[in-house]
Amino acid sequence: MAAIEAGQWLKNGEPLAAAWDADRGLQFGDGLFETMAANQGRIAFLERHLVRLQLGCERLGITPPPLTRLEDELRMAIPETGSAVVKLIVTAGCGGRGYQRPERQRPVRYIARFPWPEQRPENLSLLHCRMRLSRQPSLAGIKHCNRLEQVLARLEVAEAGCDEGLLMDTEAQVIEGVAANIFAVREGRLLTPAVDQAGVAGILRARVLEVAAQSGIPARVTAMRLSDILGAEEVFMCNSLMGVRPVYRLSSDGQDHHWTTGTITSRLQTEINEWR
Repeated sequence: MAAIEAGQWLKNGEPLAAAWDADRGLQFGDGLFETMAANQGRIAFLERHLVRLQLGCERLGITPPPLTRLEDELRMAIPETGSAVVKLIVTAGCGGRGYQRPERQRPVRYIARFPWPEQRPENLSLLHCRMRLSRQPSLAGIKHCNRLEQVLARLEVAEAGCDEGLLMDTEAQVIEGVAANIFAVREGRLLTPAVDQAGVAGILRARVLEVAAQSGIPARVTAMRLSDILGAEEVFMCNSLMGVRPVYRLSSDGQDHHWTTGTITSRLQTEINEWR
């Protein structure tokens, strides 16, 4: 086998073009992503997704794509009828072997459309995952491309036969699910974990808090422990694809904890899931 040239890459043992330069998103997770629900020719909460993307770009020092061009490109991925999942990835572009970005930044954006998931459980079973989320305030809240913690947590969830996972951070604070935010109802008050140290500030999470305020439901973003979840009267999760979904079971340390769908969860489901 002939030796490859300096800077050339092998893919599964086959040489790629000598000029090919690996994307920094592939090499280092140097980028951001948004996963969006498209339905009947529109993307739900598009403006909110783009605002979060802009915030993430500012946080990571990536030049954000022009919004008008990005919106035009997203329209190409939206089906005129039916539902689909649209994923947008923005990376710092290509360049170099080391961590230092090239002096001239050339960000890259990727957009793809995927089929809408066919089977989605109405009520969720959760696994209390062994995986703990790292605390990193500089990355907390945004949807950066470093997702190995979630990948490993999802393996736990799949092995246990559950729908979702409950993730805590290294300080034993409840943060979120593997791919969703979590809410608990205690004594008529809505609680959701703070995501200023770890986790993602979800689009639906923000909408739930808005609807709660408009509906007169007391709500608080706060530090939460496992006991706050176990002692709740209602528990639900939400994200841009699933909407609001009640949690009926949590498997934790060999014990199962159960909930029924309560009035606050049902009310928020009715008001928020209309977009689907």
